[in-house]
Amino acid sequence: GKQSVTTSFPSTGIGKQLKMAARMIKVSLAEGTERSAFMTASYGYDTHSAAEDANGPILARLMGEVDGALGAFVAEMKLLGIWDKVVIMSISDFGRALKGNSGAGTDHAWGGNNMLLGGGLNGSKIFGEYPPTLVLGEGQDIGHGRLVPTMGWEGIWSPVFQWFGVDQASMDEVLPNKKNFPSSAIIPAH
Repeated sequence: GKQSVTTSFPSTGIGKQLKMAARMIKVSLAEGTERSAFMTASYGYDTHSAAEDANGPILARLMGEVDGALGAFVAEMKLLGIWDKVVIMSISDFGRALKGNSGAGTDHAWGGNNMLLGGGLNGSKIFGEYPPTLVLGEGQDIGHGRLVPTMGWEGIWSPVFQWFGVDQASMDEVLPNKKNFPSSAIIPAH
């Protein structure tokens, strides 16, 4: 029916959520919905107390789950013929420190990585600056392995909001801190 998907999704938490998003997108297409937005959540990245557990490195396992779920989701969007109209954005409220802590884990930090994916994107680009060194206390490290980000949220949200239809006249209201960043810190929409 209009709610079923063709692709086999992994039975992980993120796999189930992306399968539901794919089903909802399929229904939205059938109903003629102009635009839709969905949010999924994946937990367990806060490796403060340990970077590994009985099953091995935590982040490697979690990223494998995300990879499998995204692979299925992209395949389904391609089958629906709409991959070029889909944007996926990863977000997190914190990064991880480079330096381990006394609990065999890592503490919260500022800088992190985010991804934008979509068939219509001019992709394969890295924005921001890779740290010139990962030596503790040097470069972007402000102490204890906490890196200062080189881009603000405005850099990644601006092109997404433009794609979603926010006009330039409204952008300062939607992203009030955008004016505090140079244009080089904003990912271009095209």
